[in-house]
Amino acid sequence: MCGDRLCGTLTESRNASGEAFASANAGRQIVWAMEPRGSMGEYRDGQIYAPDRDQTYRARMDLAGSQPTAAGCVLFICRDQIWTRAD
Repeated sequence: MCGDRLCGTLTESRNASGEAFASANAGRQIVWAMEPRGSMGEYRDGQIYAPDRDQTYRARMDLAGSQPTAAGCVLFICRDQIWTRAD
């Protein structure tokens, strides 16, 4: 946590096959200023960094359930991702 907001740091990168690989972004904060909203696990009004595009976006997250999701938005266009929980 970052004060009363959620933040996150990239600890490990994995390819589409699930294999770990060395990344220059390891250790970089990629989520910050996420404000808790509504039901448990919902966050809004934060920022998310997309390493594949080297861009930062306004973001929202839903961390409840077995498939956490994150969305980064520019104007009204959002790019969603389904994340996998680490074991």
